Amino acid sequence: MTNQEAGFWILVIGLLFCLAAFGILIWDETRKYRYSGSVMGTVVSHKWRQSSTENVSVRYPCAVVEYTAEGKRLRCEQRYTAVCYNSVKKAEADWVLDEKYVLHCYASRHCLNHVDPVRDWFPAGSAMEVHYVPGKPEKAFCGSLQSLRLLWLILLPVGAGIGLFGILLMTVLA
Repeated sequence: MTNQEAGFWILVIGLLFCLAAFGILIWDETRKYRYSGSVMGTVVSHKWRQSSTENVSVRYPCAVVEYTAEGKRLRCEQRYTAVCYNSVKKAEADWVLDEKYVLHCYASRHCLNHVDPVRDWFPAGSAMEVHYVPGKPEKAFCGSLQSLRLLWLILLPVGAGIGLFGILLMTVLA
């Protein structure tokens, strides 16, 4: 295989990465518009969710919200933009919910009790907005819709870099 042929296939791979990034961007943006139905729900209980990724199991608190949409009575679990576990030497609280709706857990010797803060932030009986897909009210989220922005922000420059390397290989190193 010549350098030009290898460069061409590397360029194709880079373009596929860029296309995937744009596809994820478009899907992420249209997903926000699909959840155009909105109704106020009521927090009925609280639970701990389990999430496992790459040999790491995390537990975090969330509220369970009951809502009525299009004549159906349904339940939805609260979602966060992200859940971050941080180990710091000194923290003022065990759990913090920031303005971007990211839930932070600070594990330190100063914060040993790790209580469920969601019960204080969103007590049972309080109202929470629920967004749902019109015509499919069971497809809903309360809290925040997780964004895929980071994924396409990583894929686009990686694809562009791979594509530029392919062009370099085809033209300069030929």
